[in-house]
Amino acid sequence: MHFPGDVLAGWGLGLGCTVLSRWLISFATAARAKGLLAPALPWYGVAAAAVAADQAAKLSIERAFVYGKQVEITPFFNLVHVLRVLIQLSGGSRRS
Repeated sequence: MHFPGDVLAGWGLGLGCTVLSRWLISFATAARAKGLLAPALPWYGVAAAAVAADQAAKLSIERAFVYGKQVEITPFFNLVHVLRVLIQLSGGSRRS
């Protein structure tokens, strides 16, 4: 069962991303209509920078924390170093 704060944070993040994406789409549509749309190459740079920042944050956590170390950020949010093993599950049934 999820803590209510987790659920509210997820809904808030989802709503925020939806609002932001609608704003960006309307901005891009208006820019395209005016012929002001920038080339895609700088956006690939922005995406690469975001991926690099994400990987740097993960690497710094791995090096600074031992496995299982927990740091309390707020009374309801802790930063914990864990390893997740992901298993891909299919939506359908497997037939042999």
